[in-house]
Amino acid sequence: MEILEQTLQNIVDTCGMTKTHIIPVLAMEEREVDGPAKAASLIQQFKEEFKEILVTYHPPNLPFDVPGKSSNERWAAKIVEKHAIAKQHDETTIVTICDADSLFTRNYFECLTAKYCLDIKDRDYTIHQAPIMHYHNLFDVPLFTKIVTLVVSMHEIAAASATYEERVPFSTYSLSLKLAQEVGGWDGDVIPEDWHMYIKCVMKTNGRTTIKPIYLPVSNYSVQANTYWESCKERWLQAKRHAWGISEIPHYLGLLLTDPTVKKRPLLRNLKLFYKISSLHVLAGTQWFYFGMASMFCTILGVCKFVYPESAYIDELIQWSKPFQIINLISLVPIVFGLYQNTHLMLGYSQQYAKAYNKEWSTSRKLITRIGLVFYFCIIWNIGFGPAVLFFTYIPTLIAAVKLIFHDNIKYDVATKATSHGSNLDAMIDSDDDSEVNIDVDLLEVSSDEVDDLV
Repeated sequence: MEILEQTLQNIVDTCGMTKTHIIPVLAMEEREVDGPAKAASLIQQFKEEFKEILVTYHPPNLPFDVPGKSSNERWAAKIVEKHAIAKQHDETTIVTICDADSLFTRNYFECLTAKYCLDIKDRDYTIHQAPIMHYHNLFDVPLFTKIVTLVVSMHEIAAASATYEERVPFSTYSLSLKLAQEVGGWDGDVIPEDWHMYIKCVMKTNGRTTIKPIYLPVSNYSVQANTYWESCKERWLQAKRHAWGISEIPHYLGLLLTDPTVKKRPLLRNLKLFYKISSLHVLAGTQWFYFGMASMFCTILGVCKFVYPESAYIDELIQWSKPFQIINLISLVPIVFGLYQNTHLMLGYSQQYAKAYNKEWSTSRKLITRIGLVFYFCIIWNIGFGPAVLFFTYIPTLIAAVKLIFHDNIKYDVATKATSHGSNLDAMIDSDDDSEVNIDVDLLEVSSDEVDDLV
């Protein structure tokens, strides 16, 4: 409840049009016993701060529904559509899908609105995606979670600027209600709702739907529980859920082979999208062999050399492992540059350091701290990259692939996220890096309607 209150307050504090254009939709699960009480309390506290607040309750055990984010979105979107039609705003409503802990940078919704208003030709066939970072509690989570968080966050930031490749939505994204209506909304029987919805939009609009970046990062909490071991277990649950994205590979391949509209789209576009979808999970499922195993092997040899400095056998293994060391060295070069760039975001969006970093620290202190962080992360990268990739990418992907082959009994596993840690959340409210915290009970949708009034 506390994080819901802080999230809505943060939206009020960091968006200048909440009373005129923002409608939070609290999409709750009917099976949550205290859901109505939470909703009533939130509405009472924030009814004067937003244009309106909607609440939906997703019933359990609906046909073709898998409990989770996508089925909840499907139900909530129907309510939002009816509401928008009744208010005659269905032509100019933007829907933003986000997780419970999504922290939007200041002016995200203003930027989104401006892009929608200016892109008259393609605005109803565009999905807007901000780079997703999990830096809010990065310095509190276990070593292995830190490494996976860095990999995911650096990939998302790089993907936002990679204009040459096909993009796919991830976690938090925005699209027009008209586009959702045209393609029939979200499907209720899938886990990777973001990828699935994008594929659906591409196919049903004959390839007209594209993704365009919003260069205002969205920060999320990394998975965190009460103890170190529990945090690792929760990250394992999250990794297993993310691995179900592999189900979109055969889904899209089947569409390419059977859908007659495929021929209406450029072959290169079809191939780029298939490559993007498949490469992410193929990479996740195989990188342990050529990066993770090499890192683990070199680390183990280094420890053995320290313990047994006179061992000729270890010296021989070290000579034999030269190719692995070269792989590690080559991979570390771009990582160092990426890490240095990301240290600005790590500090600027962390709940511990954001306020001091953005307002109090001198330029020299910032530089020294960022360089120190690069050395720190390079050390833990070499120590923990192999185990992190093994347990949080390779094995979950393998499990998902095997389950997908032999049966289709998929389950939405919910991992524990960190709480707000009291007043530390205020660290996100600073000069140029103010953030909105959007939440879900399973989902919070934020609709910005009457967009044309801003033109």
